[in-house]
Amino acid sequence: MPAILWHSDFNPRPVEYTGFSRKTHFIMKRVLSLPPLLLLVAGALLGFSACDLGLDGAVHRKPPAGRVIESSTGAPIPGARVILSDCDGEFLGNSNCALLDSTQSDAGGNYAFARWGFMVNAQKEGYFTDDNTSALVLDGSEENTDIVLPPYAWLEVTVKNESGAYAISSTEINSVSPIQLTAGEDTTFIHLVRGNQDYHYVYSIWTDANTANTMSIKPYCPGHDTTKITITY
Repeated sequence: MPAILWHSDFNPRPVEYTGFSRKTHFIMKRVLSLPPLLLLVAGALLGFSACDLGLDGAVHRKPPAGRVIESSTGAPIPGARVILSDCDGEFLGNSNCALLDSTQSDAGGNYAFARWGFMVNAQKEGYFTDDNTSALVLDGSEENTDIVLPPYAWLEVTVKNESGAYAISSTEINSVSPIQLTAGEDTTFIHLVRGNQDYHYVYSIWTDANTANTMSIKPYCPGHDTTKITITY
């Protein structure tokens, strides 16, 4: 029976989760609320134009709209819950994020809100939602705000001791101590990983209790599928 391991990237969030860390949320909001001259300076440092920041005398708050798509493939993700949020609090301190509205992506992955919000993110079973999947909604932007979600994938790793080596270890297998298998013995682990990309798998072969040789492999893990590899040592 393979051991089921949840990779550290797997961090499911509650439905109220909006994406970016609260501190990042609030810092960006405070930058956008600076006086025009200071905002131009801040915008130049961050790579935003005056038009992006809405400095032509008008308030540019286009309600966010766009698509929810899968990473790498660009395939639309229908039926995703799309979350619109805002944050407030102390500068560089604690802040509170509020859920403003939510909707669902249609068959083409499209979504749209009727009101402006500071951040959008999406949730769908079988996809990762974390700090890296949020999208910032800037005042003045006429472009759609797409949300990119990495799909779940599984990496099935079988390790087999054919040489009689002392042990094998990997933070993916066991972060506490090396695993000792007798000659001819094998075991299998399953890891939840981000799909549609290479996965860097690092492991060490121990010749004795004090000596280890570190190696790595980078298998490509397609989304929604299981990739199987065997490490023989």
